[in-house]
Amino acid sequence: MILKINVIDEEEILKGKEKEKEAFLLTFENYSNKITKIQKSLEEAKEKARKIREKNIGKMFELLKTAEENFQKNKINFYFAKDAKEANQKILEIIGNEKKVIKSKSNVANEIFLKQNLRKNGIEVTETDCGDFLVEICGKRASHPVLPALSLSLEEMSKVLKEKFGVEAKTPEEVASFVKDYIKEKIKDARIGITGANFFTAEGSIVLVENEANVSWTSLLEKHIVITSIEKICENLEEATFLAKLQSLFATGSLPSRITVISAPSNTADIQEKKIYGMYGAKEVDIVVVDNGRSELLKDFKEALYCINCGRCLYYCPVFRTILEEYGLENFFGGIGLIKAFPNSKGDELFEKIFLCSTCKACEEVCPVKINIPEIIKKLRAKAIENGKGTEINKEMVERIRRYGNPFGEIGEKIPDNLFCC
Repeated sequence: MILKINVIDEEEILKGKEKEKEAFLLTFENYSNKITKIQKSLEEAKEKARKIREKNIGKMFELLKTAEENFQKNKINFYFAKDAKEANQKILEIIGNEKKVIKSKSNVANEIFLKQNLRKNGIEVTETDCGDFLVEICGKRASHPVLPALSLSLEEMSKVLKEKFGVEAKTPEEVASFVKDYIKEKIKDARIGITGANFFTAEGSIVLVENEANVSWTSLLEKHIVITSIEKICENLEEATFLAKLQSLFATGSLPSRITVISAPSNTADIQEKKIYGMYGAKEVDIVVVDNGRSELLKDFKEALYCINCGRCLYYCPVFRTILEEYGLENFFGGIGLIKAFPNSKGDELFEKIFLCSTCKACEEVCPVKINIPEIIKKLRAKAIENGKGTEINKEMVERIRRYGNPFGEIGEKIPDNLFCC
C-alpha cells in the first residue's frame, strides 16, 4: 500500500495564519466600534434626559398650572394634594360608595400608604402587579421599586400559595398562571381602577409603562384614578415618551411591552358625530398630583427630583445589594430613597441610615440622568451632624481624629477595636 501525503508549504501555513489574524483583528475592531457607538449613543441619551429633567423641574410649577388647565379641557379631572393626608382624602371622595378597588403598581401610592388607608375605610383593594401581589400574600416588604419580589424565593411563594389558596405551584410559570387567573376574577367585579403614572405632561396626557398588561386592564375600568407626584411633569409628550423608554431600558434592560398614553376618557364620535364618553374604557379619569415634601427638596436637594425611578442605582449599590430594603425607609429604597424620604422623615432612623452609604459613586455612574447621589447624601449627613443626629460610631471617629489626628486612637502594636473606611 502506498500512502500519499500532501505536504503544505511552510510559507502557505504562515500566510494562512496571517489571514486568520487579520480576520480576528477586523472582527475585534468592528465589535469595538459597535461598543463605542452604543456607549456614545447611551451618553447622548443620558445628556438629553438630564437636560429635560433640569428644564422641567426648573419650571415645574408653571408646567403644573398649564397641565391643570389642559387636563380639564381634555375632560380629565385634575386635583393637587399638598401631602399624603390630603391625597388619601381626595381619593376616598372620588371612590365614593364603591367598596372594591383594583390597583396597579404605584410607588407614590405606596409612599402615601394609600392601600392601607383604603382598607381602613372598608374598601377591598386588590393588587394586580404580580410582584406586589406575591409580596403582600407572603407578608413581606417590597425589596425594590421596580422588582418588589426581588428577595422572595420560589420556595417561599409556593409554600404560601399552598397554605392560603391550596394551590400547587412549583415553577415560575405555575405561580404566574395562578396570580393571573386569581386577579382576572377580581377585576370582573370592580368598577374602579387605581394606577400610578410614569410621567404626565403639561399638554394634559398621562404616560403609563408596563410589561404585564395589568395596568391596561386597571385603566379600562369605569372610573380610572391616577396617583402621581409633581416632579413627574414633562412639557410635552415627546419628552415623556423618551423618558419612559429610557426608564424601562435602565430598569429592565429592554423596552417595555406597552407604553400607554391617556389624554381623555374613552369615547366615540361615530354616531352623528356626537362625542359619547365611556365606550370600552374609563368613562371618568381623575388624576391626583401629590407634593408631599417635594417642594422642600427643591430648596437644597433639587437634583434628587431629576430621578426617573428606574431603580438602576440600586442594582449597583454595594450596600443595597448586601441588605436590600433595610437600606431604605418604609417604601423608599437606597440612597436616593432616603433623600426623597427626608422632608417627611427627619427622625433618628433616617439620620442613622444615611451613614450606611459608602460614597463609592457607583449609583452616579449608572444613573440615566447623572444624579450625584453621594454628594447629596453628604449634605444630608451635614444636616444630621448640625442637629446632633450623627451615629455614635461616627461621633467616636470624629473625636479620635480631633484628639489623635487619626480615626483609630493611639497607634501601638495592638490592632484597633474599630476600623473605619476613609
